[in-house]
Amino acid sequence: MHLLFGVFWTLLVFAGLGLILLAIWVALLPWSLKPFFKLLLWPRYGIYVRGIENVPLTGPVVLTGNHVSWIDGFLIASVCPRPITVLVNKDYCDIRGLRWLAKRAHIIPIPSKGPTGQRIALETMRTELDRGSLVGLFPEAQLCRSGMMNPFLRGIEMILKDKPNAVVIPIGLAGVWGSIFSFSDGKFFKKWPKGLRRKVGISFGPALPSSIKAIQLRPEVLEQIVYACELIPGAPIIPDQVNLRLGHWADSKLGLLTASAADFLQPNRRIHQIANKPGSVGQPVPGVSIRVVSAEGEPLSPNQHGRIEALCAGQNGWQDTGQRGKIEADGFVWLEDNSLAHITDEHFSIIRKPEIENTSAKP
Repeated sequence: MHLLFGVFWTLLVFAGLGLILLAIWVALLPWSLKPFFKLLLWPRYGIYVRGIENVPLTGPVVLTGNHVSWIDGFLIASVCPRPITVLVNKDYCDIRGLRWLAKRAHIIPIPSKGPTGQRIALETMRTELDRGSLVGLFPEAQLCRSGMMNPFLRGIEMILKDKPNAVVIPIGLAGVWGSIFSFSDGKFFKKWPKGLRRKVGISFGPALPSSIKAIQLRPEVLEQIVYACELIPGAPIIPDQVNLRLGHWADSKLGLLTASAADFLQPNRRIHQIANKPGSVGQPVPGVSIRVVSAEGEPLSPNQHGRIEALCAGQNGWQDTGQRGKIEADGFVWLEDNSLAHITDEHFSIIRKPEIENTSAKP
């Protein structure tokens, strides 16, 4: 017993010394964070990158992408050519000794809840852009629980208001769903890693103007997810939460284009994610982007009816599906001819109760 007690305290002391050395390292060599993240992730993740040259090396930039797991930010930071300023719940870094370290690592603590937290977050992002910083933002504002992208909130429009010199870089991440840091299998963390080394694709798209709306930015990110999927051919990308008893659309040549999952509701934490809509065929699955075009081939705005085209990983450009319909602002697809697809009549939801909440996983 005394031997085990001694081993425990020895390990604890070494862990403490390791944290102190890490803090000193970051403090003296802040540029080393990128190689540190790379070194930390390398044993478990093979990261494949496309379009990194699209990230401006100077000036105000907002990186925006899909939010799949707890390590999305680390994955992006490990390949980004510039330091990324991010906002983090102050409860995680407002600890004596960590505040200074967080500042050196371009982490800004903010209140996590309420109007005050939202206002501080927006003002902080705007201030950082005025300084010419590169900031990271997930417009979904929550980790997805279905593996498919949630609607984008309009906070990014307020951040970019009156910022004509800023640009937006859309990012697509693929291959992260299924890791222990994602909500695959219906939980975060408490599961065994799958495989020895996970392949992850990250695609950086061309710069977009600061005048872009959230509703326009979401399709741009979806397109980058397709390109990210192409970087990891053969890797499983269809989320396990997809339920083919719900609305979906499978094309005979292009394969599964859209699908649905159970809604995820957790009222005590204000999580309300809709993943199926009666009458629709669901949302584009990872590796697929859908758009509606006019007779002349011009992309149409949400809720406008037209000809449906699909961009699929591994295919050559946009393909005519031979179907007509519309896409809503939240990404749900509606076909004029439902005989070639499957739809559902009512919502299917999973309500997460407080007593079974995983309190160790707060987005």
